[in-house]
Amino acid sequence: MKSLGVGIGGARFTDIEVTGGSGSAPGVRLTGRARSLAEAKGVDEISLSMTHDAGLAVATAVAYRRCSCAAS
Repeated sequence: MKSLGVGIGGARFTDIEVTGGSGSAPGVRLTGRARSLAEAKGVDEISLSMTHDAGLAVATAVAYRRCSCAAS
């Protein structure tokens, strides 16, 4: 939710789904209020990194807008 510019309560946790499976990169599917927030901010991509070890799990999400700029 922080990557969408809101804290806890800005959207439902159930509006943010982690996709992918064993052997594939994790992804994010947004619905409801989370999707509305992303669209309002122009977010069209969310990169997600996840790791775990010895009972500890960590995830980092970065929301961004892909640039359609021509390289100069």
